[in-house]
Amino acid sequence: MEARTGESEVKEMEIGERIKALRTAKGLTLYQLARRTGLQYTALKKIEEGQTDPRADTLGKIAKGIGVEPSRFFTDETALRPPVVLNIVPPERGAHGFQPKFLATLPLFADAASLGSGREINELDIESFLLVPKDQLPNEENCYCIKVVGESMAPVFSSGDVVAVDFSQKDPALLEGAYVACRLGEAEVTVKQLKNKPNHFHLKAVNPDWEDANGPVLVPKKDGVILGKVVWQWRKF
Repeated sequence: MEARTGESEVKEMEIGERIKALRTAKGLTLYQLARRTGLQYTALKKIEEGQTDPRADTLGKIAKGIGVEPSRFFTDETALRPPVVLNIVPPERGAHGFQPKFLATLPLFADAASLGSGREINELDIESFLLVPKDQLPNEENCYCIKVVGESMAPVFSSGDVVAVDFSQKDPALLEGAYVACRLGEAEVTVKQLKNKPNHFHLKAVNPDWEDANGPVLVPKKDGVILGKVVWQWRKF
């Protein structure tokens, strides 16, 4: 019995490792996979770490969420194209010499968020992956990167900047005055400073000329407006 248990544990760990490899190769975070499959984040994490034996129907949901055949979880085939990794961190920053263990790999969406009235973002379209120092990310498993365009947030953010968004931080009461990524429509995303008002959110533009010309961005208070807090920024000089 003990020998069979040991064999089972090895098999579970191999499946979990393959699931994680396929997921990351597709540019998906655990949070995104949880949303696609309807499974709990903690359950998926345990499967990837080999702590839980996934049922056949669960494997089917995970395979569909990643976009592969379930058979890929039981083979060493590596047909997926490896992710392109761009190290955009200036080499003079940080004290760790940028060794891999001090860096987090975050997906960068191909579409840009607007610093103005909002732009559409396809969360399934990953352009590349960025290496970001872990000590600048409070919660790396829940972060993704987006490009921003527009001038409404100048001089804090400029068109062409890349920001990391922590989508586990979305409680408006805790984000007063913070820079946040917000959803204005079905797919339109903007980056603004959050100001809580009694009946609405004021998504404030830092550039006063922009608000004078376009008016304030006021949206009703409801779930799904605040996508997450901006926790990291990179600017190409």
